[in-house]
Amino acid sequence: MLKKTPLYETFEAQGATFCEIGGWVVAETVTSWEDEYQAAQAAAIVADRSYRGRIRVTGKDRLQFLHNMLSNDIKSLRPDAGIHAALLSRKGKLVSDMLVYRRAEAVLLEMEPQRVGPISEALSRYIVTEDVALEDVSGQDAIITVAGPFSPELASGLMDSSFAESTPFQSKHGKVNDLPLTVVSVRHGPGPGFDVYVAADRAKDLLQLLSDMDRGGDITLAGHRTMDTRRIEIGSPLFGVDMDDSHLLLEAGLLSAVSFNKGCYVGQEYVARLAHRGHLNRKLVGLKLAGTVAPEHGDEIVGDNRSIGQVTSAALSPALGCSIALAYAHRDFFDADTAVTVKNNRGDLPAKVADLPFLE
Repeated sequence: MLKKTPLYETFEAQGATFCEIGGWVVAETVTSWEDEYQAAQAAAIVADRSYRGRIRVTGKDRLQFLHNMLSNDIKSLRPDAGIHAALLSRKGKLVSDMLVYRRAEAVLLEMEPQRVGPISEALSRYIVTEDVALEDVSGQDAIITVAGPFSPELASGLMDSSFAESTPFQSKHGKVNDLPLTVVSVRHGPGPGFDVYVAADRAKDLLQLLSDMDRGGDITLAGHRTMDTRRIEIGSPLFGVDMDDSHLLLEAGLLSAVSFNKGCYVGQEYVARLAHRGHLNRKLVGLKLAGTVAPEHGDEIVGDNRSIGQVTSAALSPALGCSIALAYAHRDFFDADTAVTVKNNRGDLPAKVADLPFLE
């Protein structure tokens, strides 16, 4: 049976349409995609991303263990700090990327919901004598994303502390009206953004708090389509859509998820060899389409009369005035402004390769 996010009923009452993500029913649009996107550009949106998977890692050896397993520098994380990282196979292929948050008594791993099982299984195989325990805590907390120009003011109001110059992935904890909250500075699209964590059964209380802070109608409920468009605009690949276990970390452009100075971890020799060689046969690039028709996942890309790649994600970007896409392209077509054609069922779509991100 599909699970529902904590704000499902609230969004349903607003006339939302829904989609399925990793076994969860998720709002796709709440009011209209155009209004939600405009609010993200000019004010603030609130989205329910509680479908995300979470693994709680405990035990006295947890930091060293994860440092040895993951691609980024986990051991150097200070309390309440976070980082982007990836778990790789022994041959350097992606098991999944994830966000890693250090807490006082645990480390929290957050990822797409369908990756909880593979990550838990892969990590468990390496636990021998280490004092490490893994627990699937997906769904225990609601994850409410607040994004847009007004979002730092909202986050600051929740914590009674300034988020104007917040460090990426830094967490702050507090209590408002007897409601325990954790606010994390994390961008899921252009401009500022925050994830607010609260017990799942108190998600509506959090939404009421945010509504009480909305003095001028600046907050708009938003769905997955708006969040996904903004994700593509910052060139952030999504596991299961833009990358899978056939891809290498550097092919997917996950430079924020790797430390080249930390030493050994699972799959490290393949990452180091590829980085030293500096020669990728394919990699994730951006595409700017000539018009507003968005290609579809799997659409073939043609250049110089040959197949050179495939589209993975695409959306219309009102801010750019055209459709954009993430795609894997052959090494001969990495350079920005290289002309290509996307083969779509509505006809050929002219495009040019673009550097990522499209927008900051």
